[in-house]
Amino acid sequence: MSERDNMNLTPEERQLQQSVRDLGEVRANDAFREKLRQQFISGEIAAGEDSSEAGIDAPAKIVEMPLETEPNNLEPKKRRSRKRMWAIVPAMAAMLAIVIFSDNDPQWTMEDVRGSGVVTVNGETVDVSDRAAVAKLITPTAHIAVPEGVELDVVLGRVLVLGVAGPAEFTLPGNPSHDDYAYETIVHQGEFRIKTGPGFPGSDMLILTTEGRVEITGTTIAVFKNDDVTCVCVLEGTAQIGKDGDHMDAVGAGMRKVMFVDARDPMIAPIEPGHKESLIEFEDHNQETFDN
Repeated sequence: MSERDNMNLTPEERQLQQSVRDLGEVRANDAFREKLRQQFISGEIAAGEDSSEAGIDAPAKIVEMPLETEPNNLEPKKRRSRKRMWAIVPAMAAMLAIVIFSDNDPQWTMEDVRGSGVVTVNGETVDVSDRAAVAKLITPTAHIAVPEGVELDVVLGRVLVLGVAGPAEFTLPGNPSHDDYAYETIVHQGEFRIKTGPGFPGSDMLILTTEGRVEITGTTIAVFKNDDVTCVCVLEGTAQIGKDGDHMDAVGAGMRKVMFVDARDPMIAPIEPGHKESLIEFEDHNQETFDN
């Protein structure tokens, strides 16, 4: 192909053009090549004779347009080529969508809801006793509010289980992204617990509050947020916790980090007994969550 092939091409068309150029050489069938050679040597095919007259299905000929062809004669072919190119682009996008968003991707589902009262999801309020109605509202990026006396556990396949103890308010992570963090959630208020499962290794999760951020790669933790502090307790594994990406501490099992709303220096200390007990209870309650 000459440099003329790049004239008036969009970036998408240039990318497809380069993909075609990168294809390996396509050789004619060896049997066909040998038969054609023997017929030419024997005189069955004279020089310049159309191979179709010799009973051979020859490949289609490639005819190169002369450079002096008038531009107005080329324009209709260019438009047809452009239409074919744009027909290919959506088809490739559809194929990628099938790969990335296949039915095999884990889905958020309700694991359990305990207590009495109502749960509010994206502004819609349902009674805890109507488990089917609550489960129907559990979708990616849902904004969930749980009142005091209610506990809700939601699970993402064999990847994550999230538990909230009311009063609490949080935003459920969306589908896995291809950015720096596969999962991201926001804790607005209350206690939020996370246990990673066997399908989580290789992933990262980012948890945000107004006071800071938590980065995990596999652990059991609790994030408690109120009007004064964000407290992150680590029961298992290690979590990176800090105000922002430049002020992170590695907090190990049995420890907690407290970040204050009034911008006081954060504190790292052992987990308080009450928070540790609730995390152990959450851990025990979900021992068999990932066995299904």
